[in-house]
Amino acid sequence: MPDNLERVRRDCAAFSLVELLVVVAIIGVLLALLLPAVQAAREAARRIQCGNHVKQLALAAITHESREGFFPTGGWSKYWLGHPDRGFRKRQPGGWVYNVLPFLELVALHDIGSSGTGMTIQSGNSQRLATPVATFNCPTRRPAALYRLAYGIQFQLTDGPVMQLARSDYAINSGDYFQSSVTSPTTLAEADDPNFSWADMSHQTGISHQRSQVRLADVTDGASNTFLIGEKYISSDHYTDGKDLGDSETMYCGDDLDLRRWTGIAGAIGTTCSNRPVQDRPTPISEGNAVQWFGSAHANTFNMSLCDGSVSAINYSIDAEVYRRLGNREDGQPINGGAF
Repeated sequence: MPDNLERVRRDCAAFSLVELLVVVAIIGVLLALLLPAVQAAREAARRIQCGNHVKQLALAAITHESREGFFPTGGWSKYWLGHPDRGFRKRQPGGWVYNVLPFLELVALHDIGSSGTGMTIQSGNSQRLATPVATFNCPTRRPAALYRLAYGIQFQLTDGPVMQLARSDYAINSGDYFQSSVTSPTTLAEADDPNFSWADMSHQTGISHQRSQVRLADVTDGASNTFLIGEKYISSDHYTDGKDLGDSETMYCGDDLDLRRWTGIAGAIGTTCSNRPVQDRPTPISEGNAVQWFGSAHANTFNMSLCDGSVSAINYSIDAEVYRRLGNREDGQPINGGAF
């Protein structure tokens, strides 16, 4: 009799194969239900972190305006890099990213290669090109790392050819009229010649462009109604290979499509044409307007700062005319604050 009882106890304590399969199936269903929630929570955290990056960049640009009297200049062209001995004005070949470094507590990175440091400007720029900064990258899209230079551009003021360099996921507002600068000096002496013929940038209605010195007083539509710095669109096929023409150089260069975006299109001065923001997607490298777009890897919205330092999540479906006006600092057309 005791042996029978012991056998019954062992039989009751064991799992059958069917029961085990049911448990495994239940665990699988629970994981399938939980995984999207976990992924959504992680993306929400990344989106918040990205918004904080945009906030830091906006405050740095505003601090630059407060101290220097104007928002960071756009520099000269993609062929030129920052020069720590040439100040923050029109003599500075570096673009807005380079010029906000001191206001992000990155003075040492800004000043590499300056006179008296024992390093040449060429060596300083080569070192800076190889220094990514997390604040300039959206964690949803890609890490702060070095990325390939696909098109083999030769930068001025470097030791030689560059193969890997730092890039930014953010761009500054250049207005509602797309214009890419077409004039660039080949030497510092040529740039300093008062007779050098720079491109006419008078149609630019944003915050920064080639050799710009836009003051807060020039933002006559109001700081809370004008875009400052936000996420830029990049083809999702080309995050790392440098082949997207709006992401093909480096964040430390001067005036370039990598660093600027527009809310309007070429040849559309004073019209209602707009380049609405776009979520990253696979696009042909040659797609014309893509280099002009703001956008991001986030679903539904992208992060954009205004000239008052606030950051908003802008929906990709924003009204086209409202969006265009937000890029223009001085068109005098009112915007409903709830429209974006």
